[in-house]
Amino acid sequence: MNKFMKKAMAAACALAVVGGVPAAFGTEVFPTVLTASAAENEVTLTAAQVELTSSITLDFIASKSSVDAAGVDGVVISGPNGDIDPIVTDDGTTYTYSYDLYPTQLGKDVTIQFKKGDTVVNIADKGASFTYTVNKYCDAVEAGSSTDYTDEEKKAAKSLKNLGIASDNYFNNNDTAITFMEDSYDLSAYAPDFGTDTSAKISLLLNSITKFRVYIDGLTVPEAANLKDSDGETSIYSQNGKNDKACFESTFLYPKYFDEVQTITYNGNEYKASALSYCFRAINSTDVKTQNMGKAAYEYYKYVSVL
Repeated sequence: MNKFMKKAMAAACALAVVGGVPAAFGTEVFPTVLTASAAENEVTLTAAQVELTSSITLDFIASKSSVDAAGVDGVVISGPNGDIDPIVTDDGTTYTYSYDLYPTQLGKDVTIQFKKGDTVVNIADKGASFTYTVNKYCDAVEAGSSTDYTDEEKKAAKSLKNLGIASDNYFNNNDTAITFMEDSYDLSAYAPDFGTDTSAKISLLLNSITKFRVYIDGLTVPEAANLKDSDGETSIYSQNGKNDKACFESTFLYPKYFDEVQTITYNGNEYKASALSYCFRAINSTDVKTQNMGKAAYEYYKYVSVL
């Protein structure tokens, strides 16, 4: 099963704040449905999990045999980014249906429903549909036994939930308390190096994908630059970022690669930065919510990258 397949999702507004790749971590296994009590025309939903690649993805896992036996020919997942007909992955025994989310949406309901034509196919023990959230998943992992989830998975779940809380506080001006796991944050080793440009700014793009952005005074759209990362060099073009200010964007960032330095060469100057460069600057901000965004993004990197 290709867990890193690009998934279709409804477009939504970007959120921007001023490696091997981890697979889905943990799995919440739902109580086993007794075969004798499950109707032949019902789907058995077996588990849920979260994938952390360049996006945050909630997966619903169903028994392939039950889906096929019920004659399911359509699946709809509804959530904060609209309704989608999800891409399905098949590992031979299960089908996995996926929905991408922003960090601000981890507490938002995501609902899956199975259909045969216009008729709703019930989910065994769950009714006509099933609703779940990433936060419920994180809570299940954190509360699970040591035989169900490793300590690393529990910390990854907490860091993911904290990222959601910090993002919601920052973007939606909320004040939910956050309990971080680190005692101190010395990220000076990740400070950005913008050469002779002392006015450039860095931000973190947090929507269905993660990138960092570099804002350069006087930059217009479109202007060309060269970007170098671990995969080589490519030409990039400036685009409008927050408040329509021109910026250059990094390539997609998986959590494990938040420490990877990418170099943007523009107008004879080199701008060297990583996602953790944003964390460094954010943590040293005078604004508490910005500081918490930096702390949360750093802990997300630290605890997801070891999976």
